[in-house]
Amino acid sequence: MQVQELQNKLMEAITTDEWNRLKHGDSSLIISSFNREVLLSMKNAPVENFEIDIKSVYNLKEALQRYLDIYMADCPIGHKWIIIACIYLTFVQKRPMHPQQATHWKCIATSEKTKYVCPCKDTGTNSVCSYCVCHSDTNSHVLFDEN
Repeated sequence: MQVQELQNKLMEAITTDEWNRLKHGDSSLIISSFNREVLLSMKNAPVENFEIDIKSVYNLKEALQRYLDIYMADCPIGHKWIIIACIYLTFVQKRPMHPQQATHWKCIATSEKTKYVCPCKDTGTNSVCSYCVCHSDTNSHVLFDEN
């Protein structure tokens, strides 16, 4: 799947009414200010078009749903916003899923690339973190690998 197609599908998952409510800061939507900003930026952000592995997208969605079913079981209405924002950040923008203040990730940029390092990254294979673009800061030697 092309990344532009994924972005279109993510945007289509949000109704016109929901877009308006997001834009106007409707507090009845159960969404963090970070995820609200991410979703609103999706409408105007330039997108590089490249191929993405759709299976990885579905795997992240399932991992997020499992996590949210445990840790946000009392608020299933808020799951949608987290899932859309995380998929968008991970696969379209190639940015960390959390706001910087939440995990204190660091951005290291060179003229060729940008890398993110997170002190909270769980490197377990069943972790949602395994999909995040951040590298674990305990493995800082991989910062400028070819991936």
